[in-house]
Amino acid sequence: MTDLREEGYRLLQQGQREEAAAAFIAAAGQAPANSPALIEVGRVLSALGRYDEAEATYRRAPGFPDSWFELGQLLERGNRLDRLPALVAEAEAAGVRLAYLDALAFDLAGETEAALAAAHAIPVAEGPVLRAALIARLADKAGNAALAFSASREVNRLLAAAHPGAQQAAAEYRRHVAALIAMLTPAYVAGLAPPLPGERPAPVFLVGFPRSGTTLLDTLLMGHPDIHVLEEVPLLQRAAESLGDFALLPGMDAAGVARLRALYFEALDAHSPPPGKTVVDKLPLNLLGAPLIHRLFPDAKFIFVERQPCDIVLSCFMQKFDLNPAMANFLDLGTAAQLYDLVMTFWTRARELLPLDVHDMRYEDLVADPEERMRALIAFLGLDWDKALLDHRTTAAARGLIATPSYHQVAQPIYGRAAGRWERYRAQLEPVLPILAPWCEKMGYAL
Repeated sequence: MTDLREEGYRLLQQGQREEAAAAFIAAAGQAPANSPALIEVGRVLSALGRYDEAEATYRRAPGFPDSWFELGQLLERGNRLDRLPALVAEAEAAGVRLAYLDALAFDLAGETEAALAAAHAIPVAEGPVLRAALIARLADKAGNAALAFSASREVNRLLAAAHPGAQQAAAEYRRHVAALIAMLTPAYVAGLAPPLPGERPAPVFLVGFPRSGTTLLDTLLMGHPDIHVLEEVPLLQRAAESLGDFALLPGMDAAGVARLRALYFEALDAHSPPPGKTVVDKLPLNLLGAPLIHRLFPDAKFIFVERQPCDIVLSCFMQKFDLNPAMANFLDLGTAAQLYDLVMTFWTRARELLPLDVHDMRYEDLVADPEERMRALIAFLGLDWDKALLDHRTTAAARGLIATPSYHQVAQPIYGRAAGRWERYRAQLEPVLPILAPWCEKMGYAL
């Protein structure tokens, strides 16, 4: 068991996620029932997206409250909260009563204040990050901006303490984006060889700053029978890593382009997209890959989702992310705003200098009139209209567990209350408004 876990972690460090998952599944199979190691393995499997195996692993350790914590989170992420009463009954039969599950049950019943009280009753030692994140979400829902912001700040403080190198990695990521901006000049673009047509249809790239509404839009798109959405899969990463430096793009010949295209499609084909469907590659920060995408797929279409900048930055700060160098910027409101400014500066310059085929989708307009906005988008994609596009709740339920931070929102009816949410937090956002105000003006958002 120990050797298999160690092997799984070794494979993870090498980027071999599927092989690592197999090792952890084997490790779980060797562990005796009610072993605390099962909790550890279940968490890793959940992080790897192996949710069914994670659930089976947790259920083999019913004597540990952590198992029920984790099972509750799987129900949240999988839009399966209709199963919550049965889970609560199972936990109580196992001698476990958790304030966390009570909070979920109250929230499900629409009793927000009772849910918030139950969240406060969660012992800090049992899950400080989960507790603070739940308080933040429920306080925001209850309209208590001060408590919601304070709890979100505590989540980020705890995450920063648990990942001491995260803020340095965040700063390095900002420097990376700044270097991309400096690189992208008229001379750079002039040095790119004439575009080469590909033998396979180019994917559609769904991009935007995190928390701009890309998950809502990709869920709507999943309802179309001729669209296949790949969500948050780093397909472009293999080509980018093989290239090594975007500065090499101007000197790349046809053979180099063909090689990188092949790497992209090899990564895509590993996910078995149905033949004949339009592939939508949804990864918000792929907008930073615009020069590479344009070089490999000159006919690629982009869907860019924009949202009120203050709402975006606030949402990034108040959302618990799995940390990587980009997401680590959201541990602090100031660095979140700085990253937004850098990313949008790059994207604006890319659109000015490169002949990108972009359809802009404003989040606020999408939630105000989904049919009008989706009809325009489907026409841009050259597809026929299908009324299933508007039944996003059925689509969300069918897709199972959602591997993005938006899982609470996408299963709900489309609503506009998230638009303008930042105004309740104006006092907290005051320090970063000078960074965001120019973008609000440029996009036509009032402050």
